[in-house]
Amino acid sequence: NDLKEYRSSNSAPRTKRIKRTPIKSLARHLIWSLGLWKTSDFNAWVAGLSPEIVIIQSGDTAFTHDLARKISKKFNAKLVFFNTEGVFFLKQNYLYKGFCDAIFFPLYHSIYKRSYRKAMQSASYAFYLNDLIKHDNDGVFGVPGEVIYNTSSLSPTPFVFNQETPVISYFGNFGYDRSKVLVEVAEIINEMGINAKINVYGKGFPENEERLKKCKGIIFYGFVPYEKIQEVIELSDILLHVESRDPKFAESLRYGFSTKIADCLSSGRPFLLYSSPDIACAQYIIENDCAWFAESQEELKKVLKNIFYDEQRRETIANNAVQIAASNHNLTKNSQIFQSRLKLLIK
Repeated sequence: NDLKEYRSSNSAPRTKRIKRTPIKSLARHLIWSLGLWKTSDFNAWVAGLSPEIVIIQSGDTAFTHDLARKISKKFNAKLVFFNTEGVFFLKQNYLYKGFCDAIFFPLYHSIYKRSYRKAMQSASYAFYLNDLIKHDNDGVFGVPGEVIYNTSSLSPTPFVFNQETPVISYFGNFGYDRSKVLVEVAEIINEMGINAKINVYGKGFPENEERLKKCKGIIFYGFVPYEKIQEVIELSDILLHVESRDPKFAESLRYGFSTKIADCLSSGRPFLLYSSPDIACAQYIIENDCAWFAESQEELKKVLKNIFYDEQRRETIANNAVQIAASNHNLTKNSQIFQSRLKLLIK
């Protein structure tokens, strides 16, 4: 859910969504398991397609895995996973809190894991959002596959870093206590005497927005469309992403790979991630040396000083970022890879 990131939170105002608790998810799965969806119209529609490949966008619903597996079996089609989350490996309740979670979440998650396992065992190929999801799935299932990262259509534009009055921007949602971490970063920036505030764009729960509005080191803009975010990126001196380092979120954030990473790296602007080093996007950035990373307040202060005063390092990381973006996040290239793999499966 959270991995949809800022493109979903900044594309259109959200309508009220039904919160999926364990008992609601279990009830929903049981209803779908009755097979009421197998209408003559549905069967005729699928038969008319005569699918050679069935692709499942793997999420946290068990019945979708069953549905995809059964359709692929019926039509002798290849089953392909597109996996952006690691729900199978989670142990804590990743759904909204509900009635008798201690009973219903383990029951539902057990059903989910069985459905996921059966689908993976039937799969011919799998795509993954990042290396960590692939690594963990390979260790259990060994399905042939590869990583295809999220993409960006942005290109670097001429840029001169503004040391006097830098523009620091964050865009995205505020789940997992990100609003608290943003306030923490703003206070450190103020403590260091940097003449800047964090411009924050996004939409979240009222308590998170109120926290951001009260912080003197933050200018809260709220919801803006993605077209505006592209302008914000171009006008920024530092692009910022944060994740909570609170142990209670460690499992939920393990496979986190923010959608904004592709845009930030493609822009050529200094990109700073403040988080635990154990999450997927942090490992990616550290391994490729394509952005600035800090995991503690003291390290954050050092990194900010380096961004401001080490011009050679800024240039090195910017070059690395643009090269990694061209290699891993190019929209045209990744689309071609995806389609070529599908074509090979049915040759």
